[in-house]
Amino acid sequence: MRKATLKTPREPRSLLPRRWVLSMLMVVLTTTASRALSEENLQGHSPKLADAVSLLKKGKYIEARDRLLGLLEKDAEGGLVPMYIAVALLRIERVEVSPFPSVDNLRKALEFAERALCDDCTLVAARMAKAVALARLGYTVQAEWEFNAILQAIRGREEYDELAKQAKRWLATLRPWSLQFQVGAHYDTNVTQVGQNVAIPREFDRREDFRFGVSVDGLRRVYLEDRAEVILGAGASSVWHADLDSFDEQSYRGSVALEHRATDLLHVGLAYEYDFNLLGREDYLSRHQLTPHFSILGPGTGTTFFYRFDSRRYFDVPSLEASGPFDRTGDIHVFGLAHTHSVGQTSNGDVLLQLGYKHENVSTRGTEYDARNDVLTASLLAPLPGDMSIHLGADWAWEDYKRRSTLDRFHRGQHALVQTYFLTVTKRLSPNVAILMEVLWQDDDSNIRTRDRESVFSYDRTLAGIALHVAL
Repeated sequence: MRKATLKTPREPRSLLPRRWVLSMLMVVLTTTASRALSEENLQGHSPKLADAVSLLKKGKYIEARDRLLGLLEKDAEGGLVPMYIAVALLRIERVEVSPFPSVDNLRKALEFAERALCDDCTLVAARMAKAVALARLGYTVQAEWEFNAILQAIRGREEYDELAKQAKRWLATLRPWSLQFQVGAHYDTNVTQVGQNVAIPREFDRREDFRFGVSVDGLRRVYLEDRAEVILGAGASSVWHADLDSFDEQSYRGSVALEHRATDLLHVGLAYEYDFNLLGREDYLSRHQLTPHFSILGPGTGTTFFYRFDSRRYFDVPSLEASGPFDRTGDIHVFGLAHTHSVGQTSNGDVLLQLGYKHENVSTRGTEYDARNDVLTASLLAPLPGDMSIHLGADWAWEDYKRRSTLDRFHRGQHALVQTYFLTVTKRLSPNVAILMEVLWQDDDSNIRTRDRESVFSYDRTLAGIALHVAL
């Protein structure tokens, strides 16, 4: 009997399709970019223009837009008025409930930015507004060209440092490839995921251990047209334990996805992912996932609805699980949604609230693990001073197993509540390098009690550690 599967390691309960997270990142970048655009020297210009820009800085974007439109016909400011109108429209599209569809504001922002450049082609902030509008409208090739032109024009000019940072961040989201590398060390208080009142087999001398991990993920986007793209992904990760090497993990994965912006407010997609996992250096799990989804985007908000078909095959499991009621090979049908909303702004950026729900229907060859699960997730992502950010959240999983358990002393059906709480503080050392400080606490409370009164499915664990993240 292979000793590494005392407890099946719980997998991260991700609710967001990866590509949709990138879309929300582009929305967030609009806020910081347009904030940087409003920092223009107005000395020597009309008081009315200064008043309108003051409203813009105070967050009164619609009032600022109306004031600026009133100055447009008698514009003697060398392109500043249409430039600030473009900035106001970008901000309205981002955080206000606009009376116009989002696409209208973006197209008008693009129009006014181009008008400003016709009046004065040296207005770097107007070119930045044009690039942001192009990126938000999905014209990735043109947007990439504009951002590169901005970086070329402001090279070596310290007064444009903030715009340079924003242009580089936008390019990171638009370029056709990306590579991410992460290495870290964590302390795990319960590697075996065994309950405190359960006797540990003599081959294990402890539950807790240090773990060291490394992962690498690559992404390649192929643009089919301005509103469609194919995304190819590949990655691998490995976790080693200092003593409990039977719980070392390895994962190899690949994915392909088709994303299409049906309109500026509706995105649809289909993703396929395969991953192969080893546990204790032995074949453990092969998994295929197919996920169709669609996203509805609005000013400062976005909601994704998805279905996921998850087919799993377990290899080389202990004889206890190799056949009969404990065979976990089977399929999972998942229906869910994920919502992100901007709940406020600080001087360092937007505060994002993320909410999610999914329902899982698990069917296996055996009977012990057939279940219906409901998972609720909530998290908050907020920027901090000093190029730092904080991400804290929780998820609650209610697991309702369909059959009576052969392990329970009264042969009851299993019911469990799995709670997970996490906190991550990120310190950005450069645009491409960050340090992550992480802590996670998980509690699995199951009603199953064996004849020896052992809670074999109940446990709690804490993971805490630090990781270095590099994005290229």
